Amino acid sequence: QARHHLARLRGKDRLATPFYEVELDILGALARPEGMDEEQTRRLLERLRKIEHVSLNDAMLERLARHALALDAPDLAARTFAELAGRDPQGRQRWLDEAARWYLASGEPLPA
Repeated sequence: QARHHLARLRGKDRLATPFYEVELDILGALARPEGMDEEQTRRLLERLRKIEHVSLNDAMLERLARHALALDAPDLAARTFAELAGRDPQGRQRWLDEAARWYLASGEPLPA
């Protein structure tokens, strides 16, 4: 049913649609009992990295970061949380803490 709604969205919201498509694919892959193989993870992560952040609202951007973590990409999550810190003055400290945590986890201590 979600894919049906997504098909109707195509053309109306061309900036957010790619996010929703990859999000559905990630959630579907994570739900499978056998999980994901390396190639599937790589392809999903590649698609996630291509998403235009400017087209996403803050809630979508947070989900993008969480999906990056699920795909073992702390570097992408860190950059995304840092972007959220710049967008959300009230949640700035929370997002900076998340960004620092995942920059360190990705082996990039300088931005942290």
